[in-house]
Amino acid sequence: MWEEQQLSLLFRVLLRDPHLSFIDVGANIGVYTMFAAALRRFTIAIECFKPNVIRIVKAVQLEHVQNHVVLIENAIFSKSGQLVKLESISDNIGSQAIKGILSINQSLNDPFIAKTIRFDDILPVLQKNHVRSAIMKVDIEGSEHLLCQTGHTIFEQFDIPVIQMEWQYVRRYKNRAEIKLIMVIPSFEDLILNEILEVGSLRIAACEKSNLSRDKRDYDFEEKTADVLMAYATIFIYKIIILM
Repeated sequence: MWEEQQLSLLFRVLLRDPHLSFIDVGANIGVYTMFAAALRRFTIAIECFKPNVIRIVKAVQLEHVQNHVVLIENAIFSKSGQLVKLESISDNIGSQAIKGILSINQSLNDPFIAKTIRFDDILPVLQKNHVRSAIMKVDIEGSEHLLCQTGHTIFEQFDIPVIQMEWQYVRRYKNRAEIKLIMVIPSFEDLILNEILEVGSLRIAACEKSNLSRDKRDYDFEEKTADVLMAYATIFIYKIIILM
């Protein structure tokens, strides 16, 4: 199974807290969305690529979880209502990245054209469905900083204790400095990891915020643990994101 280790960790978090909803930003073909929906958790899936959206719709119908999933067919961007051009990721089938803004109107029937929203635009959906606490998976191919820029209200008003996102490639993005402190409360101010999480047979120790730097080699983890983090290209972070 693709990303079985990460799915297993999210599964454990959801089982631990039956009140958590799930927000899947960059749902791709819906693997994470369907796992959460199968647990009967309210799930918001945000996916901008039409062929992927069609696959998710079919999966939701086949598994009869329509009452648990809201599917939003948009790309996260700095402004709402714009049309953007998507490009395929050559080594990642089903994944697309924003290539640029379209200066002229083009047909929305083109699967490589998407309409944009700000992350805060999903606020009415959260409120209508009485969401108070949710965990997130973010995989939007270089647009993570746009989610952070445009989601201040959501991060301030809702309890989002866990965010899973790609780690390995973010440090290469020119906008990585914009993925910074989202929300800090005193008990989490000096920690990236609020508890010990297992990855395979190794354990990831809590990391002090002061130990962070642009170079992954500078992290104050045991060498093997750091290798595991990079290998899985995913990190769970509690309350704050600082990827500099």
